[in-house]
Amino acid sequence: MNQEIIKRLGFEIKPEGVYFNPGPKDKRLTVEEIHKELLKAGVVNPPLKRIQDVLESELEEPILITDEFEEYDRSKDEYIKVHISKDRLEAYLTITFPPIGPEITIDDIMYNLYSRGIVFGIDKEKIKRIVQNKIYLEREIIAQGIEPIYGDDAQIVYEVDTEVSSEPLILEDGSVDFRQMNLLKTVEKDQLLAVKIPARKGVDGKDVMGNVIDSTGKDRPLPKGKFTYQSEDGLSLYAEVGGRIVREKDKLNVENILAITGDIDFSTGNIEFGGDIAISGDILTGFRVQSDGDIRVKGVIEGAEVISRKGSIIVGRGVVGQDKARLLAALDVKAEFINEALIEAGRDVEVGEYIMNSIISAGNEVRAIKGRGSIIGGKVYAEKSIEAKIVGSASNIKTDIKVGGKIEKDIYEKMLFLERDEENLAKILKSTKKEIEFIEMLKKKLLNFPEKKQEDLNRLLIKLKKVEERLAQVRAQKEELSSHYKTMVPEDKKRITISTLHRGVLVSIDNNKMLTDYTYKPVSYTHLTLPTN
Repeated sequence: MNQEIIKRLGFEIKPEGVYFNPGPKDKRLTVEEIHKELLKAGVVNPPLKRIQDVLESELEEPILITDEFEEYDRSKDEYIKVHISKDRLEAYLTITFPPIGPEITIDDIMYNLYSRGIVFGIDKEKIKRIVQNKIYLEREIIAQGIEPIYGDDAQIVYEVDTEVSSEPLILEDGSVDFRQMNLLKTVEKDQLLAVKIPARKGVDGKDVMGNVIDSTGKDRPLPKGKFTYQSEDGLSLYAEVGGRIVREKDKLNVENILAITGDIDFSTGNIEFGGDIAISGDILTGFRVQSDGDIRVKGVIEGAEVISRKGSIIVGRGVVGQDKARLLAALDVKAEFINEALIEAGRDVEVGEYIMNSIISAGNEVRAIKGRGSIIGGKVYAEKSIEAKIVGSASNIKTDIKVGGKIEKDIYEKMLFLERDEENLAKILKSTKKEIEFIEMLKKKLLNFPEKKQEDLNRLLIKLKKVEERLAQVRAQKEELSSHYKTMVPEDKKRITISTLHRGVLVSIDNNKMLTDYTYKPVSYTHLTLPTN
């Protein structure tokens, strides 16, 4: 028996019998409530009439009600078995009655139900008939819950058309009009993408354990994907950035990508975009592509300027620089080959075939280990390591490789922005000076110089002064930033690893330098060791 429950109900078991203290009259339980709690405590067939009499009396002190409490007889478990359905909406009774021995009572069955937590929907009349008539049962429903009536499920209402094409509009003359991307479904920053209608509540149910079954319909989350955000109430979905909207299964993604079919040439002009750029053709000489994201070029990059301020540059074929190509990437630069180009990467530079007559600078590693894996001519710098199959050539083409000296990534990115500002300011300065020169020429030639022209000249002179001051500030910031260049990688982590190192190659790690005077196979060079044959 559970003594704690018995004591809480006001009963006290002593050698001479069981006493009951009903307590203050305004706080007394009903006899039915006491009976239920006693059954939970393992007490069956208590003296309910005597308990009722005490409850109805004015007494507030302990009263002897019986010699002893009858405890449930565990041998009866063999004849009484209770099962609960998985959804806990039904309880089943299996019962037999012993031909001789202990008698099965209503309290015995009720104890078995309560001890398994079954407190709701019990068919007490059926239990009474079963006991009175000694009815044998096999998994008969003895308690039944109430099924909920579910409300409507949550719904998602899409505010954008997600049936998209990945191709931009190609005009009849074959050029690409990027101002009319009506073959692409695009959205603007902070544009509403989808609205959620919350699930509705129906009529709650209750299981046989007495637990309420929530009737609210099934929830559906907003289709939050890449570059999207939810409102504070979780009912609206917006675009975090402008770009292409794509529905993938149960997600809405805003792809911050510009897809260009064909080459970057006169039909497209220079390209500047805030997200990723995918180019299916080439970038021709003299053109410029700038992005805050990744730039992927399926073909080649000729003598062009390509800048990824926050991402990587990936070239499907290679770079044919003609000593005019300039590639700057905050992260990686990857290509099959690089020829006659200036490359700066905040992280890694990786080629499949060769680097030839180029200036390479990497914030982490330079790798040329696939295919031919050659570095021939030019200068190659990396902060952490350089790895290649072949460096230099049998014809002793001057080649410099160096590990150490690259700047930190955040300083590198700041420098990129300053260089861009410097370039733009220099253009504005040049055009402003031309305008001033033209108006001053008119002033010299015209006897009656228009007052309006004089006002324009005064305005341009003020503009010129502001641009010159700003340009001076940018150049001073660049110089200041250069003074903060510092080593990113511990000295013992720097390494040059080469399978074949030809003579005539200048190898440097920090301040350690060596000009090879013959061919080494293979070589592993750190700041502590010199290469050996």
